Amino acid sequence: MAERCDWRDGAQVLGPDALRIRVLRAYDRAGRGGDLALDSADCDLSVGLAFGPVEDGPRLITRTAGSTGLPRRVIRSHASWTASFAIMAERFGISPDDRYGVLGDLSHSLSFYALAEGLHLGTTVWLAGGAAPAAMARELAEAGVTVLYATPTQLRALERASDPDLRLPLLRLVLVGGGPFDGAAARATLRLFPQARTEVFYGTSETSFLTLGGPRNDGLAPAFPGVDLVLCRPDGSICASNETGEVRVSGPYIARGYADGDGPVATGARRDGHGRVTLGEQGVRDADGMVRILGRGARMVTVADRNVFPAAVESWLLAQDGIGHAVVLPRPDALRGHRLEAAICWRGGDLGRLRRDLRGALGPEATPARLVALEDWPLLPSGKTDLARVRAALALP
Repeated sequence: MAERCDWRDGAQVLGPDALRIRVLRAYDRAGRGGDLALDSADCDLSVGLAFGPVEDGPRLITRTAGSTGLPRRVIRSHASWTASFAIMAERFGISPDDRYGVLGDLSHSLSFYALAEGLHLGTTVWLAGGAAPAAMARELAEAGVTVLYATPTQLRALERASDPDLRLPLLRLVLVGGGPFDGAAARATLRLFPQARTEVFYGTSETSFLTLGGPRNDGLAPAFPGVDLVLCRPDGSICASNETGEVRVSGPYIARGYADGDGPVATGARRDGHGRVTLGEQGVRDADGMVRILGRGARMVTVADRNVFPAAVESWLLAQDGIGHAVVLPRPDALRGHRLEAAICWRGGDLGRLRRDLRGALGPEATPARLVALEDWPLLPSGKTDLARVRAALALP
């Protein structure tokens, strides 16, 4: 594979004219020696904070999702993506006969990656643009999409908004990233794409893929090919099997760094003394080498002297029938350290009973002190939940 994210002969883009023109212009700029960026304002930026290898050669610029704040612009080499294109093509038998579906805002890493991979492998790429979920589901079927990149949030939204009889039998592969593949997302995938193979990956805009594997109830998956992934204690020593530690990685997929002026160092990627990159995710590795990534370390909170992962509470909530989205957030508490509060998107039910069932399953410390049902779920253009708006709905600082 070439080290440039090129537009292969035969590849084409379908979707709204404005998006198609934007993609054409971006690739034309890159073909004339400029940066490959879906927003022209992102071109020609210098690296402010470097955490990956410093290399010559063509650059591409993407953005983080902005789930917890303003998106940051990430500068990387083309080769850091094309290396994984080759792996995905071989692993899943992707050919020019395939049609990719891309749902989120193209400036953000997951959607940009899916677009670039599809064009590089010579496929047809269908862009959803700003379509509402119900229209998006119909258009996926009409476009004959066979390979879909999506977040769990997007899958849940598609399922809730689409016609109950809608099926997409041509879709053969669903690649899910950008959040935990929970019970609600699994049900949505099974209903909408009954013939599809589902693969779940964990990655970040800064590191690209970390893990990739079929969906499992325990969330374990192997490291992505070529990724050297270790789990470390705070002192830098390597964790034992089944011990929670900080995820640190090296390999060919690491970005160069953040664009100059893109926010404080404390909230981004950093390198340790061995050249590994971390964003503070916590994870655990079993005796067979399979990894479960638990989320950013900042999401682990102490409730009555017990370490609680809000992501685990979210996963339990999303496994319950009728719950399409869930966010669990901490509120400082002078007595207990923190208390949890949760927002869910639910078709209706007894919130009191739901809390009692959760308490029985996960214990009192993991049970939100307040559980709020929201009718309209706030989403970011990247296809992830808008946590700022959820925090506002819960009146959290």
